Amino acid sequence: MRDDGKLNYVVNRDRDDPIVARQGSRIEMTGPKRGIYVAHAVLIEYDVRIKSGEREEDDLQLIDGAFPCKYQRPWKPITNRITGECGAVDVSLAFVQDAVEATVEVEISKVQRGFDTAVSLSSFVYIWEDYEEIPLFHGAVDPSRGLRRRFVVAVTLGTKMLLKLKVGDSVERCCSFKAAPHGCAGEKMKLELASVSVKSTTAQRMSLHMPSATFIRVTAITTIPLLRPRAMSSG
Repeated sequence: MRDDGKLNYVVNRDRDDPIVARQGSRIEMTGPKRGIYVAHAVLIEYDVRIKSGEREEDDLQLIDGAFPCKYQRPWKPITNRITGECGAVDVSLAFVQDAVEATVEVEISKVQRGFDTAVSLSSFVYIWEDYEEIPLFHGAVDPSRGLRRRFVVAVTLGTKMLLKLKVGDSVERCCSFKAAPHGCAGEKMKLELASVSVKSTTAQRMSLHMPSATFIRVTAITTIPLLRPRAMSSG
């Protein structure tokens, strides 16, 4: 993604560290390293390939191209389906007005044997009169290593960001943090087989001279036609 002539990666995975995806699965989006301030129209570029061999020239091109994003008003997540030679990808985007950059740090530690179910983490941010879900993580946690991840989320100034942690099909925990300039808050949750620590740090608005300062974020990518697990690289 480019703004002000500079390249800003929303997600970037090379073929040496591919994503394994199934048909209809959601690719985990770790988010950009920092918030992306949008003052003018931007171009969202995509290049997703299917790793099919040892050599890069054997890879299949799933999608490759770009589409413009030029609206300057808040909107709910909109899904664009991009069709390529080997399938299709759904890209969901949301536009958050008057936002601050929130860095969410999650650590799962003291994991005991038996903690082998899937863990999912989602944030809910206020967008245009309602809260919308932004999936952050879904996968297994290695008991010997635990989990420590960092995410960047855009949150409307003065509203609460909700975080929901789900373990398996039964355990669910929620917490909330208010979006304020230079804010910092944390919470610890004790589960039966693990401990969870969540910390949220918010920065100042991107522009004090523009009260409608905005962020844009790709919230999800879903692979459509793959019939068996395949390794994918994207940029």
